[in-house]
Amino acid sequence: MKNFLVIIAAVASYSIFETALLLVYLLPPSSYHPLRDPLLAIVHLFTIPGLSVLFSLILFGTHQWRPRVAVRLLTAPGFVLLLVLTMLPLGLLATILEKKGIDLGGSSFFAISSVLWWIVFLAIVVILSFLINKKARERSVELETSRWLTERQAEIAPRAQRLRGWAIRLALWIPSVMVLTLFLFLPEVWGLLTHLRQPRAGELPGYQVIIPATWIIVSHYENSLTGSFGASGIVGDGLGIAVRRYLHPRDLPLSSWGVGVSDEPQRIPRRWVLSLGEVRAHHEFQIGKTALSCSEYLPSWGVFVECSNSDRLHATFTGEKVHVPAFYKMVAGITQALPTIQK
Repeated sequence: MKNFLVIIAAVASYSIFETALLLVYLLPPSSYHPLRDPLLAIVHLFTIPGLSVLFSLILFGTHQWRPRVAVRLLTAPGFVLLLVLTMLPLGLLATILEKKGIDLGGSSFFAISSVLWWIVFLAIVVILSFLINKKARERSVELETSRWLTERQAEIAPRAQRLRGWAIRLALWIPSVMVLTLFLFLPEVWGLLTHLRQPRAGELPGYQVIIPATWIIVSHYENSLTGSFGASGIVGDGLGIAVRRYLHPRDLPLSSWGVGVSDEPQRIPRRWVLSLGEVRAHHEFQIGKTALSCSEYLPSWGVFVECSNSDRLHATFTGEKVHVPAFYKMVAGITQALPTIQK
């Protein structure tokens, strides 16, 4: 039972680590650093084959583990190196012809050479994959034999062997299930991450806003010079909730929202006035001693809601009708708070 839990925990922990590295790209960096993206790319080159290393150690133990680990970790960098080497002749040829003043942009030679490059590259990849897989199968027989002999010598109980087999079969599904969940509920996961990154986005001068946990916070701004404070972002339904909508890329189930306080009055952009039409609904929410008045429009492209009160508070919503109740719930939940100290 102990080995069963160790295998599951090891694969789950590594899958969470690898998924977290992928999700880093969804979060804007707190400060710009030119080495951030290159370093992340290098880390990904080793973490992706690292899962293969983990399963190799689980399946075959530590018998001759060094060459196995080295081969698997060098797979991704080797693929990148192969890509560079196959592109190098074309790059050198293009540089030489460019120096001679020959433009290949619209020539048939450039188009034919590009197609030939892809054919050659894919052929090399297929041949190398076939050779590597053939060698790996031969090697796996030897490793499995060594593992079986080791278990027989150690007199491991049949029940422990069965548990180990079940753990391996279950562990094989963990990375796929984790990636599938992320894929099906990407907007919701993205929203949770932005809340972890900006936990105080709903704290405004004099007000406290409870932003739904799955709503994506794109911007959290504070400007003491103009008196503008607030947060804005988008809200969407993942593929697991709105499958049919994702079959039409131009009609994705996404909406935008914003809430804040400002010394300057918020006005609807002029280019929107004609398309909005008349006010279709009106709602008021009592927040402290003042009422927040919301006007709802139903233009042809969705729903637009504009809210404001006499105390600088404002909120806006643009997008899908299905998200409007959650927006009104957020607005109704706004409470008065002590003014924040402006630095």
